[in-house]
Formats: sequence, structure tokens, C-alpha cells
Amino acid sequence: MPAEGSAAAAGLGQRPAGWRLSWHLAALCLAVLAPMLAIGGVLVLYLASAERARHEMDARQAAWRLTAVLDRELSSLQTLLRVLATSDHLQAGDVGAFIARAAQVPRPPGAEIALHDARGRPVADTGAGRAAIPGGPPDAPVSGLMLAGPGGQASFVITAPANLGGAAARLSLIVPLAHLEGPVQAATVPRSMTASVTDAGGHILARSHQAARLVGGQVAPELRIPPGAAQGWRESHDADGEAVVMAFSRSSTAGWTAAVFMPASAFAAPLRRLFWSALALALALAVLVAGLASLFARRISRPIAGLAAFAGGAALPEHWPAGPVREVDAVGRALLEARTEARERLRRSEDLLRTLDRAQVLVREPGGRITIWTSGCEHLYGWRREEALGHMAHDLLETHFALPPEQIMDRLLRTGEWQGELRQRRRDGSEITVISHWALRSGTASGPQAVVETSHDISALREAEAALRLNRDLLASVLDASIEPISACDLKGRFVILNEPAARLLGSSAAAAVGRTVEALLPGSPLAATRAVDADVAASGRGQVIETELPDGDGGARVLLSSKTPWRDGAGRICGVVTVSRDITARRQAMARSQQLQEELLHVSRLSAMGALAAELAHELNQPLTAVANFADAARRLLGATGNDAAPTLPAAREAMAEATEQAIHAGRIVRRLRGFIGRGETDRRPVVLGPLVEEAVRLAMTGSGRQGVALELRLEAAAALVVAADRVQVQQVVVNLVRNALEAMGGSPRRRLSVTAAREGAEAVLRVADTGPGIAAEVAPRLFEPFVSTKPEGMGIGLSICRSILGTHGGRLSVTETPGGGATFTVALPLAPEGARAGETSDG
Repeated sequence: MPAEGSAAAAGLGQRPAGWRLSWHLAALCLAVLAPMLAIGGVLVLYLASAERARHEMDARQAAWRLTAVLDRELSSLQTLLRVLATSDHLQAGDVGAFIARAAQVPRPPGAEIALHDARGRPVADTGAGRAAIPGGPPDAPVSGLMLAGPGGQASFVITAPANLGGAAARLSLIVPLAHLEGPVQAATVPRSMTASVTDAGGHILARSHQAARLVGGQVAPELRIPPGAAQGWRESHDADGEAVVMAFSRSSTAGWTAAVFMPASAFAAPLRRLFWSALALALALAVLVAGLASLFARRISRPIAGLAAFAGGAALPEHWPAGPVREVDAVGRALLEARTEARERLRRSEDLLRTLDRAQVLVREPGGRITIWTSGCEHLYGWRREEALGHMAHDLLETHFALPPEQIMDRLLRTGEWQGELRQRRRDGSEITVISHWALRSGTASGPQAVVETSHDISALREAEAALRLNRDLLASVLDASIEPISACDLKGRFVILNEPAARLLGSSAAAAVGRTVEALLPGSPLAATRAVDADVAASGRGQVIETELPDGDGGARVLLSSKTPWRDGAGRICGVVTVSRDITARRQAMARSQQLQEELLHVSRLSAMGALAAELAHELNQPLTAVANFADAARRLLGATGNDAAPTLPAAREAMAEATEQAIHAGRIVRRLRGFIGRGETDRRPVVLGPLVEEAVRLAMTGSGRQGVALELRLEAAAALVVAADRVQVQQVVVNLVRNALEAMGGSPRRRLSVTAAREGAEAVLRVADTGPGIAAEVAPRLFEPFVSTKPEGMGIGLSICRSILGTHGGRLSVTETPGGGATFTVALPLAPEGARAGETSDG
């Protein structure tokens, strides 16, 4: 930045004498605070300085305008000459035709076009030989002051290379200095200032005032501009010794200097004029002065601060502010863009270096000595940069090569790179595995310059691969050790993995089954039908358990219980279905045998109940059988009558036989009811109306004279409301058992009342059997429904246990509570049959 500031200061030239901006601002502040008398003096100085600054700016702008006009005029003349240099006549060597054509080209008044060969000898010109250039054309594209042309008048020469018939030549345009008066006037220099144009040698080429006297002469040595100065401002003396101030700007086309100056006295004149005016108005404008001072300070400080920041190389704003000078704005914007781009390149370079520094990169000499050690290597290996630099890389890291180092270096020298795995040791002594890439950095012809090694720690990767192999081997061992069929299929049903038991089900081997489907291995097999279940599991993401029957070799069937679950990858996506099967044929057979034993137990229970009812049943059957015998004997005697008494006895005999028949039918009903109750049969659940079933069971349980003296209350809800899906015989067995227990419990009670009710409660049919016996003892109540627990001395204790088991298989329950006033109430709850299943309901057996 200091270098930039120095260059900028040199480019602008020496600053004019004056106060620094901070001094002006301090003076303005003091002007507000100082006594009113001091305000006038400060105002005068301020206004004088402003006037001087305005004149200086006017001079600078005039110099810049003059330079721009000169460059534009000279560029147009150069373009004219270059166009002529490409003339076909000239290239063909027809000099006469070319001169004739050149004479017709519009050019400045008095200007002539001359052609010289490569040695500078004149060939022809448009001045009929009068356009001579002493010493030949100059080497520079635009010369300074020269005495050339007709009469050796003061001129300047513009040259351009040409091709004269295949030979090198130079084409010159000799322009009188008087032509420069136009550009000088076009620059619109203020009338109080004088414009001057000088060449590199200090010769005056044009002047806005006293041109006839001074053009062609030398400028005063004090006014000579150093060759390196492009523009600026200076104070000096002119040729007459008068003090002047001058703004200058150098032409980029010709190297000429455009200067605008004015007498130094012109700077003092504003001070003298303003002094008396300011003094007269000081008291009247005291308050106004402070405001104007602040305003002028801002107007001056902004452009000056911008220029100072530009010249001094200070940090530039994000956007270059618009100023009064277009060229300064253009330079400022260009500088801003350049610095912004450079700053961005620097930032990207720093980011790249920081990024590369985090990488595990080391650079070593071909001999192995480390020259660059990044922070990534510090993190990877543990050695700090200062500890690693200068050491032999692979001695420090104790590198173990998979190949001989000579073979690796030979490959590196032949191809320029090598890549492979290395085992290296970290500073803490631990060993790591890295994948290393070596790149050869070529130097001079004497050999390679350096080797760049980039390493990445793959120890975790290798450990993961080892763990993966271990898991794979473990999975294979688990599959091989399992006696149950285990398999996994992809979404297309192809086996990915399976064990030998699963392969035997498919009639194949595990290796042969991988990649094939069940349909391909066993067409038409029941296993092929499970493909739809696999598709549903994969689509829904929910597991399913199914049973499949397969024919075995003995004409029977094997039952497989298969659990199918989705197979997901690490991202949770479903890849297929995993199936684990189990042969449950033996379990099914055991369940069937258990069911048979349970039914036999129920049958035995019913037989036991009938054994207890044997005496009552004998009495119940004895009545209809005795009646049948009596009616049959009466009919026999009536039919044995003879003579006149035979005819009247026939109707009586028929009536006796009808009574005997009715009593026989009544006995048959009792027998059928008993056979239905004690018959051995399989469980047959169907919709049953609970009311008639309960009523028949109560009648059966109360059969016999031993139940006399028991008041029965039977309240059953309408048939349509109590329909259950049940085995009617088993439910009757429960009711008979509960009623008989109630009757036996009331055997010694003075008040014997039995209440049997059935009603709908919510989604259940609830049956209650209540007695007025002694109730259930407190020590027996918790274990009442356990097997072999009884309240009767002669009881086996299995009746209530069987009842609860029967109700459990029907989805019902059995409970007991105390009856208000004494006794026990047994409650049976059975779920009601669905509405759609009541069409086939039955009310009797």
C-alpha cells in the first residue's frame, strides 16, 4: 500500500502549497467558536482558498481536455496515414499513382504527405519535392518540433510503415504547427488562463496566447515536466520571469505535454477582492458563515478525501462515488475493480491453501527428505510441522511397503505416479493402514524435483471389511447350525440366501437355489402360493405368520408355520422378505389329541352327572313305564271281553292304548334328552338361542322327586336377543352343573329358592344361577375354580374347573358372588353371535 501511495503521488505531481484538509476543518470549527471579529478573517481565508481551489481545478480540467483533444486529433491523423499505407498503388510500386491519390485525400491545411524508402531517402511527396524532411522521417510515430515541408517551416511529423512494391518504406504526414491552434481553441481554456503544448524536448508546439512570439521556442527550465510525470500541478516562473501556477497532463499518443497556467497574481486577486467584502459582511453574516463553512467543508472534503484515498492506496469503497471529474471516476472504478478482483483471487488462493493444508499431503525430495508437512499430516500422524520437516519421510513413519521400494520408485519414474496401500506408524506408536498416491513433480532436465504424497487413513475401512466378513461368516454359521428352514428373497422372489433345510424343502441345494424362484424350483407346489404373501409383506412393510401344508413321502402332510418379515437395507428401504419356517406337524397332532382328550373328559363329566341323577331318572322313567303297563293291561282285558259286552269295550280299549302310547313317547323324550346330554361327539359351534337351551338344561337338572320343595324362578329374555355361537351340549353341561350344585347346596336350608335368569348386557348374553344355600367359604373362594377343589366331602372338585374351561374356549367367563340375603350367585357371560351369523340359529336339539 505505501508503494501505491508513492506512485499515485508521483503521478499527480507536487501538490500546491496550502493547508491540509484537517487544518481547514479545524479552522472551520474555530470559526464557529471564535469571537465574531475572527469570523470575518477566517471567512476571507476560506473563500480565498476556495477560489484558488476552483482555479486549480479549472486549470487541471482544461489541461485534461486539451490532452484529450490532442489525442483525438493525432489518432485521426494516424488513422489517415495507416489507411494510405495500405494503398494498392503503393504495394504495386506505382509511386505516381499513389502520390496522385494521396494529394486528393483531405488533410490539414499546409500538410504534405511524403514517402521514404527504408534508408530514409525521399521517394516522392505531395509537395512536388518541396516536402523535405531533413535527416529522414523520425522513428517515433509522432515527432516533436521539426523544420520540414515547404520552406522548412515548423511542423510535426506523423509516420507509418508502408510496403513499396514489396520493399519496406515509411509514409510521413508533415503537419504545420499552425494546425494545433484548432485543438487548443477546442479545449475551451478559460480566458484567464494560457494553454500550451510542448514536445518531449521542451519545444513549444502551440499556445493560446502570444503564439506568434513563443511557438517554436523553448519553455523555461522551471516549466519543464519530468519524463515520468503523467499529470499534476506545480508553481514556477515563465520565460519572462513571472510567477505562474500550472496544471499539466501528458498525451498518451505523442508524449507531448499539455499545460494550462495562469499568473500567480490571479490567485492573490480573489483574496484582495474578498477581503473588504468579507470584512463588511462579517458581523451581518455571522450565523450564516458557520452554515456555509460547514457546507463548503463537506463539498471540498468529499472529492479530496476520495482522491487522497485513491492516491494513497487506502481501502476503496464498495462502489466508487460519482465525482466532478470523469477521468478520475473512470480510474477510480478501474482501480476498484482491479483491487476487488485481486482481493477475490487472494481470498480464493488463501481458501485453497487452507483447504490443501487440511489434506494429508506431504512433499519430499526424491531422496526422501520432507520439505512440506501439512496440518492434515499433523492430524493423521501426530508429528508437528517443525518436528517432521527435514526428516526422511519413510524412516520417520516406519513405512511397510507391500512391494519392494525399488519397484515402486521404478514405476513412479516411468509413469509419474504410483498408488497403493502402506502400513505406517503414528507418533503415539499405533499402526495405521493408508491408501497413498504418489505424484512425481518434474523439475529441470537434471531430474525430478519432488514427490507429492497424498495419504488417506483406511484403517477403519479395513476393520469394517473384516467385521463384515466376520458377520457374513457368522450369518452363514447361524444358517448352517439352524435345523429350521431359513431363507431370504429379493423383491422379485429370487433367493438371495438360504440354508440347507430350506433347500431340502425345495428339492435342491443351497448353492443351486440362489438366484432362482420357488416357481422355478417347485412348479405347482403349495410353497409357490406363498409368493402372494411375500408381495404383500414387501408392499405393506408388516410381517405375517402363515401355515402351509406340504405332502410328505408317506402320503401324509407336513404343516409348516412360517414367519415372514420385511428385509430392509441400512436406509430403511425394503429389499425383500426373510422367511423363517418351523415344522409344527407334531404340534398339530398333539393339539388334536389334546382336543380329543378334552372331549372325552367332558363326556366323562356328563356321565358322572348322570350317575348322580340315576335314582331320580329311574323314578322319572318309572312313572311313564308303569302307566304304559297299566294301560296295556286294561286294553288287554277290554279286548278279551266276549258276548254282548265286546262291542262297547272297543272304544275304551282304543283310549287305553292311546294313553299307553303317549306315556311311551314321554319316556322316549326323557331317554333322548339323556342321550343328547351324555353323547360323545366333536365340538360343534353354531348360532344357538340361549333361552330354550337353558330351560331344557334346568328341567334336566331338576329331574326327580328329590328336588321337591325348591322354589324355581326362571326368567329368560326374548329368544331373538340371546343368540350365541356355541356348542349347545357343552353349554347345557355348564348349566346342569351349576343348577345341580345350587340344589345340593340348598339341601339343608330351610328356605330353598333357585333363581335362573338370562338377559342381554351390552355385547354379551349373561346367565345368573343364584341359590339360598350357605354360600362359599372364605378360604375356598379364591381357589374355587381350580381343579380338585370342592366344597362337598364326596366331590372330586373338577366340575367348576371344567365349566370355566368350556366357557373359556367359547370366549366367555365364569365368576361367583354372594347372593344378597345368603347363598351364592354364579354368573356366566358369553359373547353374542354376530348379526350376520344368526340366520341359522337353533333353539332345540
